[in-house]
Amino acid sequence: MKRSFLAFCFGLLVIPILFSCSNEADLTIGNQFIRSDTRVVCIDTLTVKLSTFKMDSLQTSGQNVALVGRFKDTNIGTISSSSYITMGDNSLVLPEHTVLDSFVLVLIPSGYYYGDTLSTYKVQVHELASLIEPKEDAAVMYNNDTIACKPILLGEREVTPKPKYKKEIRISINSAVSTQLFDKFRSSSKPFTDDSPFVDYFRGIRISATEANSILGFAVNDTSLMFKMYYHARDNADSTGILNIKPSSTTFQFNAIKPTEAGSVVMTVGEDPVASDDLNNLAFLQGGSGMFVRVEFPSLKNILPDSDKGYEILSASLIVQPSTKMDYNYLPSSLNIYATNKHNDFLTAITDASGTQVASNLVRDDEYKENTYYAWDITYYVMQLIYSKDWDYNGIHIVPVDYSSKFDHVIFADPQASKYKTQLKLYVLYYE
Repeated sequence: MKRSFLAFCFGLLVIPILFSCSNEADLTIGNQFIRSDTRVVCIDTLTVKLSTFKMDSLQTSGQNVALVGRFKDTNIGTISSSSYITMGDNSLVLPEHTVLDSFVLVLIPSGYYYGDTLSTYKVQVHELASLIEPKEDAAVMYNNDTIACKPILLGEREVTPKPKYKKEIRISINSAVSTQLFDKFRSSSKPFTDDSPFVDYFRGIRISATEANSILGFAVNDTSLMFKMYYHARDNADSTGILNIKPSSTTFQFNAIKPTEAGSVVMTVGEDPVASDDLNNLAFLQGGSGMFVRVEFPSLKNILPDSDKGYEILSASLIVQPSTKMDYNYLPSSLNIYATNKHNDFLTAITDASGTQVASNLVRDDEYKENTYYAWDITYYVMQLIYSKDWDYNGIHIVPVDYSSKFDHVIFADPQASKYKTQLKLYVLYYE
């Protein structure tokens, strides 16, 4: 029966079938009870089209983490990340008869890092020249926002990153700025008011890094990131104190994440998807920069049988293979998928029939890499594509988890580059 069915399908030049079986038995399909010849067919030769696009902007404010550094991937390009933070409040004040000892910025790693932490990492601090404020039509800050800085460097320090140890980094602040702030704090019993707030006197800071091939995360909260001003009483060196200047709010604290390498993929790809055919049969995904992958199945509805035949989708799996051009050590353990439409709008998470978001499954082949892939069960999504005439979706977005606060990246091989291991695999029940 198997041999004759395959020969029949091949003769009609329909979709190639890799596996089929049939039996003559009573089957329940939906609410119908049918006695007929049935065949379960595995179809894995449908066209899977991959493309790469980059969102115009990603919200990066309100994440409570300062992402600072630079990372270069030879296939994607170089991106840099700087963080902008508003500091202090109107309650800041110092005793009048005091002497400044030192003024430092304290940073504590959050534990997150991306890239080579063995390379040189020099962190720099600048004072902002203007307030951190959203654009007129926005209520948040985005990865492509920027705030002007004053030219004088507040401080810098070269460190060997050890993010997992969460050991604090102390950066000495420019002596001229330190003295000005110290004098302002002790100029009166209440140097700052609602009419003359501290933020108007000191707009905030930008933290950036040079000579780095890694991006580090620093926690932004009342205990992990602050200025510390050390002082002692003028007439008693043993009488010491510390004035802590903490982040005033994390609502508009944001990370500016930008590509910096002309001609690179991350620099040249825009909002219009670029087919993998035009990118050496590759598709690129990267958190932070907003570069995501679109998947389409242009020939999916060709599996529909003639009107006198019945069928039912039993299961559908999307399988996408990473390219061997990338370092597999960077593969994230999970990726999310979202439904999209012909306009490439970022719409809704893909779920199963019960409404539970579909989770990815990463299968690793660390020895040979040839059988490493991501897989998603998209049965319910495919059923909607085929059965629903009013279904507006026609594609899938693959995006990293926490894409606005992490830099996970994957380079995918399209069907040609993956030797057709990137595929949509369907199991379909056909019956008379």
